[in-house]
Amino acid sequence: PRHAVTIRLAFESLDRLAQSIGGHARTENAIDVGPFDLPMPDIALVPGAVRDYLTAHPTAAQVWLVVEIADPTLVTDRRVKVPFYARAG
Repeated sequence: PRHAVTIRLAFESLDRLAQSIGGHARTENAIDVGPFDLPMPDIALVPGAVRDYLTAHPTAAQVWLVVEIADPTLVTDRRVKVPFYARAG
């Protein structure tokens, strides 16, 4: 429950911020980082409107910010996800 509530609270704040600069926040939605990789971060800030992504996920180059809420998954996030996101740019 704590993880879910934290994601929601962060999402609400970050979505307002993203909207103020022409984007939006996505929760647990894929990012296209290659032909076989579609990570789903807790929150990602991307440009444009929600409907802009009806036919394709945003690419790593499009993503403004990736957020992982790491309370219950800190070790995995640091050892697996951080290097993965870094490789994807």
